[in-house]
Amino acid sequence: ENSMNFMIEDIQIAKDEVTRINKELSESLRNLFDVSEELKVVNKKLEDSNTNLKEKIEDATQELNLSLKKTEAMLLNINKAIFVMDSQGIIQSPISKYSEKLFGKKIVGENGLKLLFFHLRDNSDEKKYFLNAWKHIFGQEEAQFLSFENHFPKNVVHPDENEKKGRHLSISYAPLYDKKKKLDRLMLIVEDITKETLESLKTYKSGQYFQIMMDILPISDKEHAVNFLASYLKRCVFFLEELVGPEGSEEKYIRDTSSLEKIISKGKEKDYQELPQLQYVLSRLAKDLPTIPGGIELFSVNAITQIIESLNCHVEVFNILNKNKIGPKVVYELPKNFEASIEEKITDLDRLMVNILEYVFLVRSTDDLDKEKVSNAPKKAMLYSEYDKIIELIMKRSRLISYLLKVVGKAEKSELFYNFSELLKQMPSKSKLTEAALVNHLINPYVDIKKS
Repeated sequence: ENSMNFMIEDIQIAKDEVTRINKELSESLRNLFDVSEELKVVNKKLEDSNTNLKEKIEDATQELNLSLKKTEAMLLNINKAIFVMDSQGIIQSPISKYSEKLFGKKIVGENGLKLLFFHLRDNSDEKKYFLNAWKHIFGQEEAQFLSFENHFPKNVVHPDENEKKGRHLSISYAPLYDKKKKLDRLMLIVEDITKETLESLKTYKSGQYFQIMMDILPISDKEHAVNFLASYLKRCVFFLEELVGPEGSEEKYIRDTSSLEKIISKGKEKDYQELPQLQYVLSRLAKDLPTIPGGIELFSVNAITQIIESLNCHVEVFNILNKNKIGPKVVYELPKNFEASIEEKITDLDRLMVNILEYVFLVRSTDDLDKEKVSNAPKKAMLYSEYDKIIELIMKRSRLISYLLKVVGKAEKSELFYNFSELLKQMPSKSKLTEAALVNHLINPYVDIKKS
């Protein structure tokens, strides 16, 4: 009986254990079911989220494709060269289709700095400031770019076979930043403004003449005005001749600003106060004189040419009025052999041109030039140690001859020499010469002079 009781107790204990286990198992299953339900909810949310994400990705991809198509359409149809350069100046893809038309070749992978700014002369302040600015903008924030932006050329003249005076290009800069807001690349937008520039120059000149005429008409003693105007112009022309003429004592004026100061002071005397356009030029130069930007020689030449340009405009307006019987004509009292002196200067310039033709083109006259000699010229120029120096000398002397010719009334020939001087300003150093630059800036304008 006792054994039976023990057995019954053992069975009960086992039964209770099974019940407990079943209860725990049931609880575990219930918990598992709850987790499963939660997982189902989570999975449902994930599925919904993935569906939404997929839809968002599809929408974003569609928007991106649409944006790319719009960008491609813009780059295909816009009449501007648009391209991006990295910190080394290398042009990256994509670019606007017009870029290849403007530059006449494929430009992706090319050095954009050499493509656009090759006219910057070696060792010039302009090139030095530009390269320093370029070096310091990449990897920096917007404020750094803005502080250096003024050192980037906004306008350049690019040689072009189809444009006698070169192609005038306007350049805008758009910095592109990375996620850290550091400048990563630079976008350039280049526009051909040749036609607008030439028309603008004509409009500006017409407007300038009109304003000067409005200043001159109220002057009561026009006879006195033309006398001091002629005297002042003569003094300025002779000063320019001293600066850049072949027989001039150049060093005297390079080292001493007093002569230029006297010229500017003379123009600000009471007799000249009735000519506000002239006073504006003189005041601007007087303000810059203490700093002498670019050095005394360069500043002196630029300053005196600006004064002479203004005086010549006044002279032309006076003479236009004279033809219409309103006031006297401006008459110069020039020294003996003045015109013979001009011819000597032209002959001297011809000798300089012969040097260039002989060393660079292997001919003595432009009549002997052919395609092969012109195409080989850039390489020959690199071997000619005096090339850059002679080009600068021809530029200065052609500008001087231009003003001297204007003084003696030879306006058309004066304009040819002036254009020659202006184009030579854009001539690149010999290390960056191109065939187009030589033809546009040197050969064609000189041929026009010889034909005149």
